[in-house]
Amino acid sequence: MRYLLVGFLMTLLLVSCGRGIKRYNLVVIYTDDQRYDTVHELGYDEVITPNLDRLVRMGTAFTHAHVMGSMHGAVCAPSRAMLLSGRPYHHIPRKYIDLGEPPLSFDFETFPEQLRKEGYETFFTGKWHNNTGKLTSGFEDGENIFIGGMHQLKKGGHHNPDLWHYDPSGQYKISDLFKGQRFSSQLYTDAALTFLKKDHNKPFCLYLAYSAPHDPREAPEEFVNMYDTAMIQLPASFMPIHPFDNGHLGIRDELLAPFPRTPERIKQEIKGYYAMISEVDHQIGRILNYLEEEDLLDETIIVFAGDNGLAVGKHGLLGKQNLYDHSARIPLVFVGPNVPQGVRASTLCYIHDIYPTIVDLLGYTAAPSVEGLSLVPAMQDPDIDLREYVYLAHAQQMRAIRTKDDVKLILTYFKGVRNIQLFDLASDPDELNNLSVKSSWQSKKDKLLSILGDKVMQYRDGFFEPELRIHFVDWKHPVRLELGSIVPELEVRFDDTAEGLASTQTVYTEPIVVNKGLNIAYQSYYQGEPASAIHTSTLKDVTTIKDIDWSRAPVDKYMAYGKYSLVDGLRGDINKNRSNWLGFLGGEVSFTVELHEAKNLKTVGVSFMQSLGQWIFPPAYVEVAVSRDGLEYETILKKEYEMNPSLEHTAVDCSVTTVSEGIRYIRYSMRTTSHIPDWHVGAGGQPWLFIDELIF
Repeated sequence: MRYLLVGFLMTLLLVSCGRGIKRYNLVVIYTDDQRYDTVHELGYDEVITPNLDRLVRMGTAFTHAHVMGSMHGAVCAPSRAMLLSGRPYHHIPRKYIDLGEPPLSFDFETFPEQLRKEGYETFFTGKWHNNTGKLTSGFEDGENIFIGGMHQLKKGGHHNPDLWHYDPSGQYKISDLFKGQRFSSQLYTDAALTFLKKDHNKPFCLYLAYSAPHDPREAPEEFVNMYDTAMIQLPASFMPIHPFDNGHLGIRDELLAPFPRTPERIKQEIKGYYAMISEVDHQIGRILNYLEEEDLLDETIIVFAGDNGLAVGKHGLLGKQNLYDHSARIPLVFVGPNVPQGVRASTLCYIHDIYPTIVDLLGYTAAPSVEGLSLVPAMQDPDIDLREYVYLAHAQQMRAIRTKDDVKLILTYFKGVRNIQLFDLASDPDELNNLSVKSSWQSKKDKLLSILGDKVMQYRDGFFEPELRIHFVDWKHPVRLELGSIVPELEVRFDDTAEGLASTQTVYTEPIVVNKGLNIAYQSYYQGEPASAIHTSTLKDVTTIKDIDWSRAPVDKYMAYGKYSLVDGLRGDINKNRSNWLGFLGGEVSFTVELHEAKNLKTVGVSFMQSLGQWIFPPAYVEVAVSRDGLEYETILKKEYEMNPSLEHTAVDCSVTTVSEGIRYIRYSMRTTSHIPDWHVGAGGQPWLFIDELIF
């Protein structure tokens, strides 16, 4: 009877531990900006990665893993969100993806949260680039945590990084920040090893998120000395400059080296990049050595992946804000019990497939919120194709389809210019020979464009939103309005009767001349179906304006339509890159509107944006003064604006109702806070001020 009881209790124990007999540990290692072709064992001889090579030999490497994309240039933020959630970034709340908001709760589950519920001891160290709410709910402990996007040189770089101890409140206040005294990767590995060396009475989940090889490229000298620029090959796709403007040539990543790129400078960049990879490889070796010494390898699932790639001189680019393979493909390796050794699986897959694969290997069913696929079938049969194609996206400008037969189409649309690139990757892995104009490839191009259109419709990711463009010369000439469509199959319908799209609809074919203002509703259609929201715009009558003077011009990147954008009546939404917003970096700015004739005013004010995750803050104060002669001004609005950190990305009107008669001059003055407040991840930096409309 005693043996029967023992057997019964053992059965209960096994059932409680999931499908398998033993509950395995989990170690997830995530590197920052490491592209797919930077692991020596996978056939890329220049880079020295003995420990990643060990992992590849010990497990299954997925050679065609992709990051699905990003809504902005900081690809690592949605990438990390997709890893943790197992969802495409389109289906993850923006307030979770971006930093800047206080810790919040969300209605999806992450793999650390699921494993914590299953009884795992969860621990985090390294870079956290999302809302901190799920850092607290997913991990019961952590150490040497970096909240942010990169270790900026002016803040100590990788050698003296800003760090936090684990904060169970999720606040991670600037006052609690401390300076690391060793290289970032070493500090993260130290914290991971301290955790691993603890006594564990239950299985553990370690998430180790390195901030290398992300720039600044300042690896310790011993790793820099491993490389000689004379021995480094210039990439086959090296170009002095990208062949067209993709909308991201002026971002920080691309300005790390001057245009045009030179072979000498690019080789230096590659040397620095490889040195950073070899350094983080060395730290990963410390983790592997400990697991091996303690006989934990047979009890542990190990996942290694990069969050996104990096151009580093390919196609005239340096950054990751594009959809070429060098930026969209990542290394991905699984190691552990029941994972075949030395296998290369070629199926197309995503970062958000990692979560369902992890729980499948551990014997659990993924949370209902997970949308990715388990890759376990491809471990068992490396020739299987789990997907026919992958859909890739970057910001508002780029979309791509890559098929299992190695054909890739990239569609870029920026400032009304459309570029289609079509590559046969089997014969052209460097993506140099654009086949989109070859008659023999038209059928394939059309098929991929159709698939791309279907995926845009599925995800509703904003790519098919109609683009309203303004052509403004000066205050003496009428404005021309254009409605842009991204693909010929996309139809833009509009109605300028002020009755909305429910009434008569006209298909847009030619520019509209606006003389005295215009009310217009417009919407894009794809294959007869609505492909966007209905947009309504009111272009004001600006013939009453003689001139607008400003104290300083906006930043070139956020110039919109210049002074006309301040009074056109087109209101900006939460996308700072839309044409309506004027962006100013810090400080004070003022505008003076001069009218042709005196006017009676009823309402005056200004519209501005608040988007804390993008470092866009409301003005600290707004002041509006009016004058009849341009000499003596009367202040009619003066307001100190109190920011509400709990608000989502939003556009705000600050206005006042007034009775001012015979006014010809209106002066608007605004000033941002002197620095970003301490509770924000960008504490101490300069805030952005985004202005759309001067109300009068």
